Amino acid sequence: MGFLTGFVFYDLALLVIFIILSIYFLHKNRASLEKQGIMYLYKAKWGIKLIHYVGKKYKKTLGIFSYVSVIVGYALMICMIFLFAQAIYVYVRFPQVTEIVKAPPIVPVIPYFTNIFGLESFFPTFYFTYFIIAVSFVAIVHEFSHGIFASYNKIKIKTTGLAFLGPILGAFVEPDEKKMEKKSIFSQLSILSAGVLANLISAGIFYLILALFFINFFTPAGVYFTGYASGVVNSSVITSIDGIPIQGLDNESVLAMIEENNIGDEQIGSFNLTEVAIGNQSALIPVKNLKVIFSDNQRAVVLLNSPAIKSGFPNVDPIHKAAIVEINEVKIKSYQQLSNEILKHSPGENISLKVKYNKEEKIYNLTLEEHPNNPKIGYIGITSQTTSNGFTGRILSKINFYKDPYVNYEPVGYSTLVILIHDFLWWIALINLLVALFNMLPLGILDGGRFFYLTILSITKSDKVAKIISSAATYIILSLLALIMLIWFFQVFVL
Repeated sequence: MGFLTGFVFYDLALLVIFIILSIYFLHKNRASLEKQGIMYLYKAKWGIKLIHYVGKKYKKTLGIFSYVSVIVGYALMICMIFLFAQAIYVYVRFPQVTEIVKAPPIVPVIPYFTNIFGLESFFPTFYFTYFIIAVSFVAIVHEFSHGIFASYNKIKIKTTGLAFLGPILGAFVEPDEKKMEKKSIFSQLSILSAGVLANLISAGIFYLILALFFINFFTPAGVYFTGYASGVVNSSVITSIDGIPIQGLDNESVLAMIEENNIGDEQIGSFNLTEVAIGNQSALIPVKNLKVIFSDNQRAVVLLNSPAIKSGFPNVDPIHKAAIVEINEVKIKSYQQLSNEILKHSPGENISLKVKYNKEEKIYNLTLEEHPNNPKIGYIGITSQTTSNGFTGRILSKINFYKDPYVNYEPVGYSTLVILIHDFLWWIALINLLVALFNMLPLGILDGGRFFYLTILSITKSDKVAKIISSAATYIILSLLALIMLIWFFQVFVL
């Protein structure tokens, strides 16, 4: 039994034990549970003395951080609204996004959710061990920060405890709500945003630890490619289809010829495509796209019939990347080295490449062809594109600031333990960031809902108007969430 297999066995066993103990705990303490909305709360007095100690001892520091907290709260709210609007736009404007991301747009962060919802291409496995440590840390830091800022503002903490929402576990700190409502709007805003500030700081700390860990325990081991040489064409530049000349034919005649000759996609390497000629160059395109070109006079993307495709390279995209790890048994660690190795060979020469895809390595033998822009240079016909386009993409690229997005990395010594530690640090940093962002969405049940209400109240000076506007915001957000869930369901299960 390998180390990883043993870890998964231990992890699943721990998950089962945790579920059993949780059921026993809830049953034994059922009389002490309090239903609040859709959650059940178990109230206790854990950490109250520590909260009041910190809130009273570090008044000057907390006074400064009150302003930082409110500023961060507004920044995160604006950021979250923008990200939410962008998600709505993508699902409404491009519902076919479900072909790439089949998981629902709202995914609970529970153990193994990456495997349950088919997100292994996007995220590492979220083991139960990661879940219980990360969620406990995030919840405690978030809620205790609320409590500390409440104590700083001379608000009594009544209880602390655990919150249960189905399989989702959380923590809470309950201040004296009546005293809190009597405090100034600024004081209330600082208390509400204190939790997300603590999570944001925690995310920064763990990302720094992650970066230091990565630099010391990982090394470059190949370069990614995410596509193949391609171009955009219209009907006027295509001279033959599947070897049949079409020069001099009008569009209707070409479409009739495709039907008469029963031209369909053929297996070419890892693709099902049809070969066309563009001048003296061979290209590949699906027949359905070819029909669109000639029926609607539209433009479409074609793949050049490159050495990489001819040799059977895997079907890749910016999500499902592959990496070239060796050329003629020379290990590749950067794009510059990849270019230098290719430049050592001329068009017509044979080379051997080792490619890693889906954690498996395979050797491909191919013959270099003349580069379209320089016939003296050999080329294999691969391209690379990161997912850093757009606002969300730039955020994701910042999250992985410590590594080159074009380079494939391997742990030093190929240690599974190194990967497990790296993934854990990545998850705890990411969950802190996600909690900070999500909590500032102006939704009634979240910190952001009350934060938004107080903001409107400070502007309008009318409690009635503030309640109407904040309630409207909640209903709009919930309606939009329902909309994108319906789009996802229709695309995945109906079409």
